[in-house]
Amino acid sequence: EDEYALPVMRSSPRSCTPLVRFQDAQVAGDQAYEREDWPRAVTWYTTALAVNPEFHMSAKTDVQRAVGNVYCRTQQWPAALAAYQQVLELEEAERGIQAPPAARALRAIGFLHWQLGEQDRAAVALRRALTVFTKLKDTREQAIVHVGMGYSV
Repeated sequence: EDEYALPVMRSSPRSCTPLVRFQDAQVAGDQAYEREDWPRAVTWYTTALAVNPEFHMSAKTDVQRAVGNVYCRTQQWPAALAAYQQVLELEEAERGIQAPPAARALRAIGFLHWQLGEQDRAAVALRRALTVFTKLKDTREQAIVHVGMGYSV
């Protein structure tokens, strides 16, 4: 039995609604993340994402972002890049590329390309992120991207 499983999932995981299963798996993933139990965090987050593909997009995006964060924390750069590319796709579908969360996903993608030695791809992603942050007048995010651009060229 998994120590992170919530009481509802322990008692009858199949009888609860998809929303409850999603939320319980997300909370279990968050608890594992907080304890730096990276394999279990990914397992629970993946469980949450698989519960209901039609679930509310922003909640799925948050969980997918958490998966990317786990892979970053464990320096699994290709897996982190794939997770953040999925975040970007979800964000674009939900809010469009001009939304701050999509730009933050682009920024992460840029940093991950840089980490993988793909400076040209890093520069492209970071320029796209900078364009959005400039339009949003988000000077803090612009500064972060500028630092990343200094590393990517």
